Amino acid sequence: LINNYKLQEHKISTIWHALKMEEYQNISPQRVEKIKKELSIKENNFILGMVARGEEWKGHIYAIKAISLLKNKYPNICLLIIGIDDSQKYGMKLTNYLHIHQLTDNIRLIKFVPDNVALYRLFDIQIHVPIDKMSETFGITYIEGMISSCPQILTRSGIAYTTAKNLENCLVVDYCNSDEIANAIITLCNNPSLRKKIAENAKIYAKQNFPYSLKVDKHLQLYSEL
Repeated sequence: LINNYKLQEHKISTIWHALKMEEYQNISPQRVEKIKKELSIKENNFILGMVARGEEWKGHIYAIKAISLLKNKYPNICLLIIGIDDSQKYGMKLTNYLHIHQLTDNIRLIKFVPDNVALYRLFDIQIHVPIDKMSETFGITYIEGMISSCPQILTRSGIAYTTAKNLENCLVVDYCNSDEIANAIITLCNNPSLRKKIAENAKIYAKQNFPYSLKVDKHLQLYSEL
């Protein structure tokens, strides 16, 4: 707004999106197991999750190519991409790629999961890799993963451009870089203590910065000032 539209900084107030944190706490194992059964997840699967609708700029193909680099070494790895309709053009394109490169045992395209809150508890690692810093407007999925204690592999796009701290609350990878995504997956697969550390730090950050009450208070404050 300041650089492109020449607005004066004192006229701009920033109020971030927020979550009702209590909805993401105390998720019962039964809810997670129900999703596992619905998606036919095997007990030995190491689950990577990507919640991102069917848009090229979300970077699905780079996550997919990363899995192709790892599937022989880590045959139990499973990437769930939630938000892809395989009956539409983009979904058909990805489906065709999975078949050509023999990735259907390791990658699943899923249109919709009803319990999107418990879904995050299924992920051993969350991946969200938009292709540049401006393509993601905010990215609710970032903070859903943070509050759900998901270890995250991220590009710094949308709100992550501000919040993502490499090796502190996530692993940051470069845009459009399958090799870096693959290496980050290996790092987290082989280092449970690092997964725990960045997940815990991300949850603390989310609780401090994205509670619903804070969003409400900031709106009220802004209305009062105006």
